[in-house]
Order: sequence, then C-alpha cells, then structure tokens
Amino acid sequence: LLRVREQLTDLAGRITVAALAREAGVHRVVLARAFRDHFGEPVSVTARRLRIETAVRLLAGSTTPISHVAFHAGFADQAHLTRDFREHLGMPPTEYLSLIARP
Repeated sequence: LLRVREQLTDLAGRITVAALAREAGVHRVVLARAFRDHFGEPVSVTARRLRIETAVRLLAGSTTPISHVAFHAGFADQAHLTRDFREHLGMPPTEYLSLIARP
C-alpha cells in the first residue's frame, strides 16, 4: 500500500486504479478496499487531491495559462480542473490566482 501511494504521489495522481492494481499484483477491488481501509480515503480521492496540489504548485510558480496547468496536472481539460479546484479549495483557479498575485 505504501508503494501504491508512492506511485500516486510520483505520478501526481495520473494513474488508474487498474494500473496500480496490476503493478501490485492484486485485483483492483481488493486494492481499492485495502487502500481506503488503510489511508482513510479512496484511491480516486487521493489521486484528485494530488492533481489539485500539482495544479496549485504550477499556478503559484509561473504565468502558465490555466489550460496548460490543467494538462500538466493530469486533468482532461481546463473545465475539469476548474470544477475539481472549486470543489477542493472552494474557489476557481482564477480567484486563487488573484489572491496570490504579487504587484
């Protein structure tokens, strides 16, 4: 389970449960249940959180367009990033950028 979580972290959440299960040599349902029982949240929630954390780092560290941040953080598109970002942080990426903007 620690290796699975490490892989999720290394890949910023951009890997499927099925791929993780194949690497671990177990069925995806077994992996999903064990992961949730051990870490207290589903693999998908951990993966989403890691993608959001990656997006936050990318947004804070550059002037890269949000659409490019979405791609590099593993989101399908900018709308996907915006939806998850708002759900996780309570604001869209544009509002986050305005809060961290430096004069």
